[in-house]
Amino acid sequence: MSFAAAFADRDREIAGRPAARNPASLGEVWRSEWQAAGLDTMTGVGRPWQDAQDDLEGAFKQATGESVFDAATRKGIKLPGSSFEGRAAAVRQLIADLDGSQRQTIEPFLDVRARARTKAAEIERQAEDTSDRTFGLSGTAVGFLAGVARQTVDPVNLVTLPLGAARGAGVLRMLATEAGVGAATQAAQEPVIQSGRAALGLEAGFGQAIGNIAEAGLGAAGMAGLLRGAGYVLRRTMGLDAPADGRVPAGPESARLNVNEMPPSALETALTRPAGEPPA
Repeated sequence: MSFAAAFADRDREIAGRPAARNPASLGEVWRSEWQAAGLDTMTGVGRPWQDAQDDLEGAFKQATGESVFDAATRKGIKLPGSSFEGRAAAVRQLIADLDGSQRQTIEPFLDVRARARTKAAEIERQAEDTSDRTFGLSGTAVGFLAGVARQTVDPVNLVTLPLGAARGAGVLRMLATEAGVGAATQAAQEPVIQSGRAALGLEAGFGQAIGNIAEAGLGAAGMAGLLRGAGYVLRRTMGLDAPADGRVPAGPESARLNVNEMPPSALETALTRPAGEPPA
């Protein structure tokens, strides 16, 4: 038996293995985690429903050349304002008298619940796939930061940032207060978010809510710390940050005349000297 024949079976087994997948880039990690984290926010959990509704109305316009709103107005059919499935039921009425080819274009989009669930599941599948291709601390850190950032910039959480610690509070107190406000705001939203995730067929419940609350608290503290740090740098750069003891900030002028260290008699002389007269 030749050397090649002895290892033929092994070579065939190796050749039949699936090809190794490329590691996920940091950009892929950020995008997938950002989208998946959106399903844990008040505004983001409704996005798959809106996308499914947009697909349905787009298919209707493609098939008929008319928007759903215009067709409903013309036929006197009322469109529900807030119910995606109610609007889909109204579209069913609108297509009742269309020809077969037009209905075939629209009908695959009528089950908005199933399509919303499919879209949400695809978002989480992509996040899991990217996570499986993420190696090292840098990718893991980027994924974590993407989730925290998405929680922070959700409009409901963002508007509560000004409700934190009072002006002049210490750094630790400020961070703790902001984290508490962010966590409390997220906790108040969780019943709606978890209900929305369950409606989409996603994992939902207490454990999921706790993770969201923790991310929201960390995000609020991080954003507040970032803004405070940026404000400090800006004040120092512009010379607006006076020392806490009220002393004149160091600079060219104060180097020549430091009123905080002048004896009372010298200060009185300086203040009463006629303009333009040189010092003695």
